[in-house]
Parts: sequence; C-alpha cells; structure tokens
Amino acid sequence: MRILIVEEALRLGNGHWPRYIADLVAGFRAEGDVVDVLGHRNANDKVMSVVPDVVPWLSRDCRADARSQGLIGGIRHNLCLKRELGAWLKGREPYDWILSLSSRPKHLLAFAMLARAGYCARSRFLLLFVISPGQQDDAGKFRLSASNLFAKFCFRWLRSAVLRGQVVIAAETEGMRAEIERFSGLLTVLFPHPVLAAQPPEEKAEHPRDSAEPKGKTNVGPKEGNRSEAEQKLKAETMKKDGTTKDTTPARQRIAQGEVECVGWEPTGAKRSEGHKKREEVSTTIERQGGREDPGGWVAARETAEGSLQGETPWEGANQQQPKVGPKGEGVGTTKSNGTEALDAGRSALNTPAKPVVVVAPGFARYEKGSDLMQAAIRLVLQKAETLKLEKLKSLDAGRSTLDSYASCSPLPALRFVLQWPEDFDLPDGRRCGPNPDLLKDERVKFSKDLLTGEAYWDFLQQADVIVLPYRSESYRARVSRVAIEAAMLGKPMVYTKGTWISEVVAMGGAGVAIAEETPQSLAEAIQMAIGDLDTLQSEAERGVARVRNFYSVSSFHHLLVEVGENKKSNIAE
Repeated sequence: MRILIVEEALRLGNGHWPRYIADLVAGFRAEGDVVDVLGHRNANDKVMSVVPDVVPWLSRDCRADARSQGLIGGIRHNLCLKRELGAWLKGREPYDWILSLSSRPKHLLAFAMLARAGYCARSRFLLLFVISPGQQDDAGKFRLSASNLFAKFCFRWLRSAVLRGQVVIAAETEGMRAEIERFSGLLTVLFPHPVLAAQPPEEKAEHPRDSAEPKGKTNVGPKEGNRSEAEQKLKAETMKKDGTTKDTTPARQRIAQGEVECVGWEPTGAKRSEGHKKREEVSTTIERQGGREDPGGWVAARETAEGSLQGETPWEGANQQQPKVGPKGEGVGTTKSNGTEALDAGRSALNTPAKPVVVVAPGFARYEKGSDLMQAAIRLVLQKAETLKLEKLKSLDAGRSTLDSYASCSPLPALRFVLQWPEDFDLPDGRRCGPNPDLLKDERVKFSKDLLTGEAYWDFLQQADVIVLPYRSESYRARVSRVAIEAAMLGKPMVYTKGTWISEVVAMGGAGVAIAEETPQSLAEAIQMAIGDLDTLQSEAERGVARVRNFYSVSSFHHLLVEVGENKKSNIAE
C-alpha cells in the first residue's frame, strides 16, 4: 500500500509523538508499504533526527498557532490545510490511505473538501481522533456552542464520503468511539493506535521477587522467603523454646508481615486476586471514628490489618506463651534474656527496612494528569508509614509476648516515589504548581526533570513496581495517554482513576487498583492497596502482556487498514 501520514504536530519534538510516528512508519515499511510523512515546515532538528524522512510542509499547528484559535481561526486553519495538502497530492500517484492520526474539528472541513476533489477519488482517509470533537457539560450532554455546531456541520459534509467508504471516522478507545458516533451520527470504528514498547518481561519459573533481582526492577517484600537467614533462624529458635512446632501467628499479624496496611484488605483469607472489577468496588468514603473524621478510613484500615486489641491482654491469643511443666512439676518458663533478645531483634527489624517498593508517576506534570493530587497523596502515605512504625514500636514497649512482638515488628517495606516533572504547571485558580518543598527534601522522593526518550524512557518505566496515573476523568474519560498502554505492555500494575479509559486497558490484560474519588486521600488509599497486594497484581499484569502487545501492535493496525480498505460497501467492518 501507499500511505501518507499528515501530522502538523511534528514541529518541536517534545513528548513521545515523534517516536510514535517513526515506529509506525518503520512498522508499515516492514509490511512492504510505501510511506510518506508530512510534518510542520518549522520542524526542528530533534524531529528530523527521530523521523528522518519527514517532509517539512505544513505551515500551521492548530494546537499552538494563534491564527488557528477560535471559530474563525478554526475555519481558516481548515482552508489552509486543504490548500497545502492539496498542493502535495496534485500530480502525484494516488495514496491508498491518507492518515490523520490526531484529528480535530480544525481538520474536518479540509478533509471533507479533499474527499470531493477529483485527484483524491482513488484515496481513502482515516480520521483518527484522540480527543472527542464534541464538547460536553458536567452531565455528559453536548453543549449548544459554536464549536459543536461547526463540528456537526463538518461531519454532515463528510456523510456521503463515509457512506461510500472513502472516509473512515475512527477512535482509539471504545468509550470515545461510542461518544463520537453519538455526536456525529456517523459510523465510527475502533482503531487502536499502535504502541511499540521495550521487550516484555522474561518468563520466570518463580516470581521475580522471590528470585534474583532482575535488571531495572527493585526487589520488594518482605515475604517469608525474603527474610534474612538470621531472622529466620531467630524466629525458629524462639518457636522451639516456646514449644511451638508451627507458625501460629494470628492472621492480623500475618497481614502486617511485610505488607503496608491497606484499605479493603480482608484478613479472613478471601483473596483479592479476582481482578480489577472488585478493586473498583472498594468504597473510599470518609469513615468516622467516635465522631472524629478519619479521611479515607485509615483508622478502620489499621484495625482491619492488625485487629482490635480491645479486651485482649498481651498474653492472650494464639501466641500465648504457656508455662512448661517439668518432670517433677516445676515450671520451665522462657528466660528473660530470651525475651530481651527477641524484642531487640524486633526493634532491629523495624530499623532495617526491606528493599523499597518503587512507585513511579511518569509523564509531564499537568493538572489534568493529577500531579497536584499525587504530591498530596505521597505526603499522606509517608506520614502513615511513620505512624505505623511508631505504633509497632509502642507495641514492643507494651510487653507483648516474645513471638508476637517479633512477628508484628518484621521489616516494613521501604517506599520510594519517582515523579517525572520536567516543568511546573498552572492550577485552575492561577497558582503555579511546582514540587512540594517538603518532598524535595525527602530522600524517599525524587523529581525527574529529564525529557526522556528512547531507551532512557523505557528504563524509567522499568524501575517501577507500581505506576500511578491519577488522571482527572474530566480530561481522560475517553482520551488516551500512551503511558497506561506502555505500563501494561511491561507487565506493571497501575493505580488509575475510576471511570477513565484506562479501565479498558486494565480489563484487557493489565492489572491495577482504581482510584474511586479524585482526592489525595482516595489516591493514597489506592497506592497502599496496590502495595499491599503487589505480588498478585504483578502476576496478573505479567499474564496479560501478550494480549495488550498484540492489540496495540503495528501489525494489528496494518491488518485493520487492509480489512477496511478491502470493504467498498457503506457498512464498514468494525
């Protein structure tokens, strides 16, 4: 096939779009296609180096050019695009496909006029939307606005071309597909953008966190198999002295061992591995404890994880140390020195954290991406981690039994947060949002200022144990960001906002925990839930890698082009 990609956004080279276009071109050519790319005539050296065959041709970028803003500017932009693209097409051999991979209403009129031109009669147009062309209010209804009226007018002009199969209206998420079809009244097909990721995780006979630490990935824990030999030996000796032949640690303490306490954890043995649907059902409403507000229900979470101690003496429970009776009836109790050694071991374990869980928030810091919420949530998570550690130290000083004290004070997972923050941004109220001063001073938090591309970008994602995408649903209800797809392709669990398109990726093959409300408390709870269920989430995510990679592959995209291209009827195959 002969394919022309028309992309005026190929200008400054910021973000991942140039790399995406270059990968797409390489994939098409590997299929035997002839591909041309038209970019902005002011494309910089970075664009030219990433997309070496791009032709600087188009004079306007509708996203940045002041002349293209507003209704009148949008009409002028359409006329300019029609004139410049028509000049390229005239006198050349017809293309099988002309691709507009980030279509907007500022392009629709131009393509409607080109589809009627005789020199384009043998070409087909794919108008792929990454942002819905219809503006909606908070209730989800399309506004009666000049922008919407203009977009509807353009779709009406395209109607005959869509019916004869010359123009294909497409979207890359099911939510957006349904939304555009409802707005335009025209058949809209699902056409996922290809995403080329780094190599998938290698198949391992055992879970990576129970084996050697893989490159680019941080070991986390601590599970039973990750404890040091000294700790295992000490616990075994203590159990032997107590006359215990098996680990009878209460369930509430087993949950605490090597796990950050998390909302929604069921200590009754019910697994949380039934998938993302149940995680989305977790309620994050504010709990009230004795009339005092408990944001996110964290007091309740602590009681769930550790169990209520009301009415329980330090010597009651499954770990109660019963005095032993010798042959003549004399007591053979545990010596004071043994208890002191175990208590010292517990304090040492608390002061020697396990290898860190790395939580990464990738992408440019933006309000619509919830970067402000992320900072506030990190502070809550770190404060809670310190509170949990203090409570465990107090439980030691309260004089619990030797084994009980040791078990409840096994090492807590250390936390490390990495945020990609190349530049500050404006909040809706006009304030400038930059890195929080307290977080800047915290060694557990790192702000990356680098504009990452290529292998450096994939290395940045590979370090993550959990990838957090707290996107605001107002902007990302049906809009795609490549990061979620890339995370799923790498087998990384995600924390994401409920009701956004990311749910489609997670349902397909990824794994994650949904943020029920766009608040720091709800985000903090979701992060802790992901950390608490990390082993299960990682296994689920790794099992779905192949499905996600296949769905978002260049081969699948190319197959759709061939399939739709062969269908000459008005009823385009989806």
